[in-house]
Amino acid sequence: MKLSDLLAEIGFVHSEGDFRAEAQPPYIAWDRECDTVFADGIAVYSAEWAVLHLVHARSDYESELRVEDILTEHGIAFDKSVDWIGGDNRVWLVTYELEEGVVELE
Repeated sequence: MKLSDLLAEIGFVHSEGDFRAEAQPPYIAWDRECDTVFADGIAVYSAEWAVLHLVHARSDYESELRVEDILTEHGIAFDKSVDWIGGDNRVWLVTYELEEGVVELE
């Protein structure tokens, strides 16, 4: 499955990297992570995966359930972490680190 198709199915506004301050939650900012193993200066293994950062307003847990239900429907394993961002932002930042190779990154 392509990442763009997955994000379209989730249905929230999304962007690679950071959103500008004008974006209203819920939205997803996603990043690409990679890991490379070298031996004698030669890359012998390389892995790449997507990390979704769901930003939603306080007490909007339906957004999390929507993302998790769609990931689960497609058999996509993920690690999840949740942080509260206070101050002027006052939003939840939910990070989903997707299993390597389950989505095609463009």
